[in-house]
Amino acid sequence: MDQINPLIHREFEVVTAKQGAFAFIARTLIDSQNPNDPIFQVSIRHDGTVADVIVVNEPFADINENYSHGLLYATDEGGYSFKESPYRPSSYPSQPVEVEVYYHNDGKVWAIATKRDLVFFANSQTGHFLVCQNIDNSTLKSKRVADKIGKGYFLLNKQTYNPATNSFI
Repeated sequence: MDQINPLIHREFEVVTAKQGAFAFIARTLIDSQNPNDPIFQVSIRHDGTVADVIVVNEPFADINENYSHGLLYATDEGGYSFKESPYRPSSYPSQPVEVEVYYHNDGKVWAIATKRDLVFFANSQTGHFLVCQNIDNSTLKSKRVADKIGKGYFLLNKQTYNPATNSFI
């Protein structure tokens, strides 16, 4: 488990492993755009602590079943625990996406795709990592934008989501 120590307090992209409900495949969000970065299989005990971590060579995109984000923690007992993030992300698009980017003076960012049913957001809850989320089209995009403006967001500019850097350009 020595390979796990550098991963403490790192944010992860997570998909459920094919092996079962108490294991998952994870990749750090910081390094997730580099296809050569290691992908980890993490086995979880029923009490939520980490039982084992191994490096797997399976392509990340081929196992995208139940996508989430989460943090790995060191426990007081010397073990490890994984906590899923409180938001529900979608997997990141593999192609560029045109977005309108809105900013809040509290440091929050929210962007809505102009031609797809996607939003992106970054705030203290996400560790200021940019998160993608599919949205349904039952609410008009103009209403979503008006709701954000009503909460203090303002239009920063139009940009393009860059999947190579997981950022806007």
